[in-house]
Amino acid sequence: MVFSITMLIIAGIAFYFFGTLLYVNNADRELLILKKEFVSLSLPALKPDKIAAWNEFNRDLKIRDNDKQLAGDIFFYHSYYNCLSETYERYRVLHSPVSIQGKNYIFSAKINLIKDEALIIGIVRLFAIIGFLLLTGLFLITRFLSIRLWKPFYTTLQQMERFEIDKVIKPELPNVDIEEFERLNAAISRLMDKNTSIYASQSEFIENASHELQTPLAIFKGMLQTLQQRDDITKGQFEILENINVAACRLGKINKNLLLLSRLESRQFDITQGMTVNAVVEHQLPFFTEQAQARNLVIRYTSQAVLYVSANGVLLEIVINNLFNNAIRHNNREGEINIVVKEDSLCFSNSSGSGPLDEVRLFNRFTKASTSSQGSGLGLAIISRIATLNGWRFSYRFEEKQHFFRVDF
Repeated sequence: MVFSITMLIIAGIAFYFFGTLLYVNNADRELLILKKEFVSLSLPALKPDKIAAWNEFNRDLKIRDNDKQLAGDIFFYHSYYNCLSETYERYRVLHSPVSIQGKNYIFSAKINLIKDEALIIGIVRLFAIIGFLLLTGLFLITRFLSIRLWKPFYTTLQQMERFEIDKVIKPELPNVDIEEFERLNAAISRLMDKNTSIYASQSEFIENASHELQTPLAIFKGMLQTLQQRDDITKGQFEILENINVAACRLGKINKNLLLLSRLESRQFDITQGMTVNAVVEHQLPFFTEQAQARNLVIRYTSQAVLYVSANGVLLEIVINNLFNNAIRHNNREGEINIVVKEDSLCFSNSSGSGPLDEVRLFNRFTKASTSSQGSGLGLAIISRIATLNGWRFSYRFEEKQHFFRVDF
């Protein structure tokens, strides 16, 4: 379209100037014909005393004195006043030297250019109208054809935008007769099948591995407790066993979290029920208050409204439990935790001496605020995944040396 408009503008300007040159050359030829007719027909019989009468008889032809000693033909533009229209009109004028009975005169002839200019302007206008209609038709036809041509592509694009690898239902790509789109859809289908298969295998592996690890871990922890209860171990040996037991407990927690993530990915928590977030928070508050007091932390709970949600009760408890753990674990000594329940959101904030967390990696699995953290790095990832599955929004911000974690329901 830009190229067409540019070419039409250039062509219109070129046509105007070329047309102007043509009609000027045509006017000059007509003036030369008038001169030739005058020289062959009127000049032989014309006498000096008849020049005034001849000038009055001819409107566009005049005989003038050769005061400037003109030696050859000259063409030029000049405007003359028209009494009838009371306007100045543009003429093309020829001055040519002639001799009447041995005395030099100037033969002057003029042609009105208004008619020819009006013709050129009219043609240019017609050219502009045709160009406008041509461009409009080209735009409409191109747009209509583009919509038809690209419709399969946009259908495929919409299917890809709605595609989620953890869903069982595979998008149905349209059947098209266009070779390029057919190849594109075939490549996308193969890619989706391959990635879905890999994802399913990965989820199955994690779930199976987590299940298989539970029994050995339980036996291992039981044997550690048996060893700790023996009377013949030394104090140093007891401390080593205690450290091993702590590591085993942490390993068991990671295993449970991985199993939970696997179950979330496979959507095994479909049962929902109506409940209030306030009740779940208040139910867990006494337990975590004791943990907070052990670290000299103060928990402030504010209920500004009753927040009703429709969710799986186990998952909602996991979300609130992880928010409590995160706020306690990553807090200052003698810090504070603020919990605010509003009409559509739940917000946990805790004091911290460090700066803001990395928001890009914060909700990724096994991401920790520091290497010294005792957590598994899965708590926030689990909250984020549960929020996504339920259509909630889980966000983080850092203000006035406090970390804010908010869930919008």
